[in-house]
Amino acid sequence: MKKNLIILLAVLFSIPALATVAEKPVWSHVSGRFEFQWDIAKDQAKTLKQPGGQTIWEGSLLPAFLLEDATGKQHYVKATAEINQLQVQDADFKFILRFDEFGTGELLVKKTEWGISFEKLSIHWTAEPPKIISMYIGTSLVPEEGQAMMPVGQHFIGNFRAAGFCVPGAKEGPAQSYFRMWDFGQSTIPLGSFGPTLGAPYGAAFPRPVLAFAMGNDQGWTAFGAGSLPDAPMVLKLQSSMGCIEFLYREDLWGAGQQERVWRKPLCITFGENAWLAFRGYFHSFPEKEPLSNVHQKAIWNTWGNWRNKEYPIRPMVDFAKQTGTEVFVVDDPWEESQGLGKPSTERFPDFQADLDYIEKSNMQRGIWETLGWIKDTAACGLTKNDLIVGKDGKPSKASWNFNPFDPGYFCIDISSAHAREFLKERTIWTMKNIQPKLIKLDFGYGMPSPDRGVPRNPELRGERYCFELMKIISKAAKSVDPDVTIMYYGISPLFLPVVDMVSLDDQGDLWYAVKEGHDQWSIWASLLSDQQVAISGSSGYDWHKDDEVVLNSFILGSPGAVLATHLDDGSPVPEKFLNRRLALNTWFRKTVQWEPVWLNSHLGGLTGPPQLKCWGRQEKIDGKDELTALVLSAGNQVDLEELKPFEWEGRWALVSQTGGGILNTSQLAVIPFDAGFISIQLTEKPKSIQKLSIDGNSPFTDWKWENGKLTIRVNEAALSKTAGYMINRLN
Repeated sequence: MKKNLIILLAVLFSIPALATVAEKPVWSHVSGRFEFQWDIAKDQAKTLKQPGGQTIWEGSLLPAFLLEDATGKQHYVKATAEINQLQVQDADFKFILRFDEFGTGELLVKKTEWGISFEKLSIHWTAEPPKIISMYIGTSLVPEEGQAMMPVGQHFIGNFRAAGFCVPGAKEGPAQSYFRMWDFGQSTIPLGSFGPTLGAPYGAAFPRPVLAFAMGNDQGWTAFGAGSLPDAPMVLKLQSSMGCIEFLYREDLWGAGQQERVWRKPLCITFGENAWLAFRGYFHSFPEKEPLSNVHQKAIWNTWGNWRNKEYPIRPMVDFAKQTGTEVFVVDDPWEESQGLGKPSTERFPDFQADLDYIEKSNMQRGIWETLGWIKDTAACGLTKNDLIVGKDGKPSKASWNFNPFDPGYFCIDISSAHAREFLKERTIWTMKNIQPKLIKLDFGYGMPSPDRGVPRNPELRGERYCFELMKIISKAAKSVDPDVTIMYYGISPLFLPVVDMVSLDDQGDLWYAVKEGHDQWSIWASLLSDQQVAISGSSGYDWHKDDEVVLNSFILGSPGAVLATHLDDGSPVPEKFLNRRLALNTWFRKTVQWEPVWLNSHLGGLTGPPQLKCWGRQEKIDGKDELTALVLSAGNQVDLEELKPFEWEGRWALVSQTGGGILNTSQLAVIPFDAGFISIQLTEKPKSIQKLSIDGNSPFTDWKWENGKLTIRVNEAALSKTAGYMINRLN
């Protein structure tokens, strides 16, 4: 079946979509095994896989606009390039663009170690600035014979073509990230902080904002991403089996911009043998972030597991979380009197301050949830219409998680207002001083009005910049009180990392019934952040029975997170077996931030199958040497890989070094069983002792075997329920 699919895709993709590349100059750049070619005069670009020159992707790259002139008439205007001075070997070049009678511009493009960078696009409008409805990259006019298939009045279409698309987490419930070229149909896929408001398939948060996507086939992929935060929502616009990048401005509603328009780093293009590697190249196109302190690696318990069912008593949850080894207890939504007010609800929590003190007395730090920009009671917040996003009618816009107009919504703060910015700052400082959180969980950045409804008054704060600026204000205010407070958010875009300390995979409620498959995908995309100086929280779902795979992946990702209830769905107590797995994770997870994934026999996904984690590991640089510091062994047959030769096992296991060494040379090795079975590990010397950890405490463990340089531990079902894991001590 897979073979037939590949043949079908190859046949379809071989159909010429664009004219063949003509005479030189064709500007080209080689990156690894990929060659990028661009006939700029004809605006025909492609990515080729070498050797052999198989086409991976093709399309056009010169910008185009949908404009409205002073009379209200709309025009599609595509740039043409003057390249008389272009030399094909140029590492970077600047050339003149012409936009019919509307204006002229310049485009600076450069070759880099990681790919192609559009450094700067500038436009000078000839007369009165037209109103930009949208800016596009990757469009062309439809030939006359093709108009019979187009909607009336639409004369242009996206022309990015490949066998398939990859948009991390584009669809949830169940999760899907890879799509054949015809799967999307007529779709708008927001890539940034705008989700349901722009008609996307619902997905609450992670991994948005991505601000990138990839196209290709199982021979290779080309990734396209924003090089700076766009001042408009960034979307992948799809029609038929082709696509383009759209930046949605709607200046026909909000007024034209300036005579001179400048876009800095509007696009980066990178390449890889698979989509993950292509995205990795894009992530590496940004400057390295300052080193992140390991204090941001925290084991988190969140009240949402109970509060989503309106079970609000805090202290029983604190007691429950304590027995799992939790470090930070996060008080989630709805702790406030009203959305966005930043003051506790005395009705729901009459002893709120005493509850906070109880968290401290239980040897856990406090965490708190905070909305980015939603406000329910504007009067209580001291905000007026001048501090809110308003529509064309001048009335305040509203937003919600799903933008259902029959349900109540929330007003949205407009940070164009100095008073609104001061409110956010004072609200956060009050929270920091009175609640004293060590972690702030920010939320609902994806739930803001699109330009079709309302925008910040200041054009510099529109689009993808809006959510970032909200986060920046709150983060700066929080760290002015406590520089070590952890700012947690969702989304894997490297452009948001300057204001984020921890990225959470969000709770797996969005993954519906396929928690394992979805968390596998989310873990793979989160691993793009493994060397980006940010902590990664694996989070959890709502179902204790599906928690094992989340825990396994979290041993590799780093920070544990849980939004689980203190009881099962039927009200019965949580079995010891499940509590022990969480205790092991919270006790033994790696406290370091920087690492690299080792995929072993896992599959990163493609057009022949979805992403799937099997055996995989965490590699860290220690004293200049790459060390495997954590390893997950999946159930099934033995795997013939060099890294796994020291191990034999039955069932699922996690192994985590507790020192600066790798799992085979550490003085303390944590071994965690997830099934009844056994594990054998080749070691250079017999362990000095082994301790067993459980929710009942630590105790010596003697039921292990040492023979022919191998340590063997066997676990039956009864022992599994009573065991969190084993600490192997190799020193006295």
